[in-house]
Amino acid sequence: EHTLLRVPLVRRIYPALRQLTDFMVSDKRPAGFQRVVAIPYPHPGLYSIAFVTGEDLPAMKAVTGKRLLTVFVPSSPLPLTGWICLVPAEQAVPLQMGVEEAIRFFVSAGVSRPAPLLSSGNAVPPG
Repeated sequence: EHTLLRVPLVRRIYPALRQLTDFMVSDKRPAGFQRVVAIPYPHPGLYSIAFVTGEDLPAMKAVTGKRLLTVFVPSSPLPLTGWICLVPAEQAVPLQMGVEEAIRFFVSAGVSRPAPLLSSGNAVPPG
């Protein structure tokens, strides 16, 4: 960590990134940050990895009649910013990927891949 802080560009973004990572992987984070999903975003046919931050926003459920998930889609390579989307629960594909793995994926601009699972496939079917 001391060596990283000597690199000019890293020195500027590392503290904020470390704070975000510590928050997301700590036991004190909101329960919703423990789930990683893939959602059709920015349009059908393309998928983005997102963190579920909540469920069933009453005002939206009253209008749509659907169970919606509130998800945070981080931007890459610095996942401190991103988009909040409301996604029908049936469109969110739960992933067998930890929050820390997902953050590494975003920071590395998709280069870092989660370790392959011993079971068949990395995604759990929705349901």
